[in-house]
Amino acid sequence: MTVDERVREALTDLADGVRPVPDPYGRLWSRRRRVRRRRTIAAGAALAAVAAVVLPTLPGGGRSTAVDGNPPATIHEWAERLRHTPVRGALAMADPGYVADFDRLVTERQRAGELAVSEPVSEVDVLYLDDVGDIRMAFVAFHLTHPDPTTTWENSSAWFVTRRGASAADLAQPRAAVMIGDGLDPFAVHGNLTSPVGPMSAGAAVGLAPAGCVVESAPLPDLDVWTPEPTGNYVVRTADSDPGEWWRVVCAGVVKEL
Repeated sequence: MTVDERVREALTDLADGVRPVPDPYGRLWSRRRRVRRRRTIAAGAALAAVAAVVLPTLPGGGRSTAVDGNPPATIHEWAERLRHTPVRGALAMADPGYVADFDRLVTERQRAGELAVSEPVSEVDVLYLDDVGDIRMAFVAFHLTHPDPTTTWENSSAWFVTRRGASAADLAQPRAAVMIGDGLDPFAVHGNLTSPVGPMSAGAAVGLAPAGCVVESAPLPDLDVWTPEPTGNYVVRTADSDPGEWWRVVCAGVVKEL
């Protein structure tokens, strides 16, 4: 028997014992999150290492993560909780008129087909808007009129980035939409954003959790002491302020890794 034949026979024997793990949707969704998270972290190794998305145990004892075999409805429920969370960010709090103008302009440009959101949108929600370092950035959720027929997601989302102090019109420009996603993650994270104004731009990392949850951080390499963020359900870091850390989200006193 040749080496190739022996290898083929061994692989055949191994395959005979392989059985699919339950919850293919949950595994697919979890893998999608890990891939997107790896892209974010790989782009900004000097920024915070975003480690875990944590959601609470639901009433009745059901576990909250897709990894644990929950149906798609659970994921959509938590994405909707994030979508309905009031806008975060010091600028948003200080200038609600700016938020309203930005919301209106993004809605107009999406309806005009200027943004790469493939499905019709019934509602636009601004979830974050602030100056971070030398950039002005915003995170927006788009609630689809009907779930995407390909992915079944009910929402899509986008991060907008431009220079610090820019007008709402500049921030809402299609060129400022640095990442348009095909869904809305329950813990929305973006890192390594670089301002287009020049090489001295500072990076930024932002994580947004649903209302009622708290983002906690722990310095690397040990994860023994977790500290709640003073901002509550979101976290912001710049390249200058990043200590090297992991993040997690705690909801109703329960931590679960996704």
